[in-house]
Amino acid sequence: FGSSSSPCYQTHVSRSRGMAEQDQALEMPTGGVADFMACLDSLPTKDVQELSALGNSTDCDVCMDKFEVGDSVKTLPCGHIFHSGCMEQWGQANDNCKCGERWRPK
Repeated sequence: FGSSSSPCYQTHVSRSRGMAEQDQALEMPTGGVADFMACLDSLPTKDVQELSALGNSTDCDVCMDKFEVGDSVKTLPCGHIFHSGCMEQWGQANDNCKCGERWRPK
């Protein structure tokens, strides 16, 4: 997940969205679009094997399309799930999740 000189730092984020119900070390940016994009790249991309693995998330908040088996998704530290490509497009213009949560050290 990068080194201590990376724009990201590691923190433990508890995810309970069905894809991984365990604490996981994720890199989170310190701020800015470049840091956000670097950290998006560090998040694992997962192919949806079954829709139930997404929990209550049924559609992507960026493109509004429903998730389908075979879609590539990323889960942000705040727990929101997006199509990988949609989140990358969003990140080009923003340094925060659509819910308004900025990724920064706590």
